[in-house]
Amino acid sequence: MSWYATPLGDPIEFNGLKEAFAEVCGQKDKCALGSVKGNVGHLDAAAGVCGLIKTALALQNAKIPGMANYTRPNPRIDLDNSPFYIPAEMMDWPKQEGPRYAGVSSFGVGGTNVHVILEEPPSRKRDMAGDVRGPHILPLSARNPAALSAMRSNLKNHLVKHPGASLAEIAHTLQAGRRQFSHRIAIAATNADEAQERLVADRYQSSGRATRHHRSHSCFRGKARNMLAWVQPFIATSRSLRSGSIAGRRW
Repeated sequence: MSWYATPLGDPIEFNGLKEAFAEVCGQKDKCALGSVKGNVGHLDAAAGVCGLIKTALALQNAKIPGMANYTRPNPRIDLDNSPFYIPAEMMDWPKQEGPRYAGVSSFGVGGTNVHVILEEPPSRKRDMAGDVRGPHILPLSARNPAALSAMRSNLKNHLVKHPGASLAEIAHTLQAGRRQFSHRIAIAATNADEAQERLVADRYQSSGRATRHHRSHSCFRGKARNMLAWVQPFIATSRSLRSGSIAGRRW
């Protein structure tokens, strides 16, 4: 709900929801109500998007957040004769038949009223074969050495907190979805444990400041006749390598 904590405005919004949901959600305590304003206050122009973010996180984590700083309802709000309830604490969002849905309301002072309905994303089966085929290249870049060191630490902590994360997907995001800055490092790892070890190892350090963007795609040192066999695991897991061409010469 938008819920400005006004004596008259909140009951009007509640009664509108009650009328709209009467036929599709007739059971008592069927639908939770909440507001982000109890967490951060009224953010004026950012209030709507803040509620949208909170709702998206609730869907992502399958959790119903508790109403912050809530003690009792407005006496003009009749929760007992409605399908709604106000959760006081965080609770699991039970899985029922079909996807989870949540609505977000935002009412502007100028008369702009918005209500959007969010649906949880469909579950997808990960292709874990990509992680088995490794190694995967994890490139990191930052504006200065301190920021690069922080990125290494953050990625290592992410892998620790999310042991089921796909290393292949992380590698692709780092390769294709990040800007390149002057201080860089790239680490090759076949699994999350190896990546964590190399992200904190002193022997893996930035080679220095990159002064310009080079057009070379990849460089593999060694004998040309053995190069293709050596880089085959990288080709199998790297979209950019598969779409490009590989040429080698003997050094």
